[in-house]
Amino acid sequence: MNNPYTAAEMQTIVNGVLAGVLGVDPSEIAADSAIVDDFGADSLDFVEFNTTLEKKLNMSMPKKGPLSQAGKATGTPELFYSGRTGLTEQGVDLLRNSLSQYTQLSTGMTVHDVFNLTSVGNIASLCLNLFNHLPDTCPDCGHAEAKLSAAGKVVCASCSATVRPLQGDEADERHIRQYLDTALAQAA
Repeated sequence: MNNPYTAAEMQTIVNGVLAGVLGVDPSEIAADSAIVDDFGADSLDFVEFNTTLEKKLNMSMPKKGPLSQAGKATGTPELFYSGRTGLTEQGVDLLRNSLSQYTQLSTGMTVHDVFNLTSVGNIASLCLNLFNHLPDTCPDCGHAEAKLSAAGKVVCASCSATVRPLQGDEADERHIRQYLDTALAQAA
């Protein structure tokens, strides 16, 4: 099924949820605003932010990170991140091509740096890209098109049954495996 959200719609939703969690005006939030570094959000704010997004969008966010998913998939986590030297070139490329589409990272950064630099746009990209993992067809009627209901939920365009994307970790794992297959094929 098609992803019924546009990038602009998802950015507006994410900005609104973050504004509610942090008690700021949505106009103060830009896509490149770092949630921790610019707004001082802490881990409890992130929990509330993620939980609220999950409820509003009727989906689940990934609980594992792309670095651990890629390390598990390849059996060589140090290819992407080292506790001694931080992000590797491959790790930066992986995160750039992840569902969150990080563009603000460089080699040598720590996981803590990545967390602190996570932008509102990264979360909007993650949410938008999760909806690229809807089922092929409606489980109730077999129709292949999704739309947004008046309540803002993703539903089948034919029978209006609620449709959800894959669980966050499963969608993230599939996306990372596709990326790794492509990246490894190009490297060979």
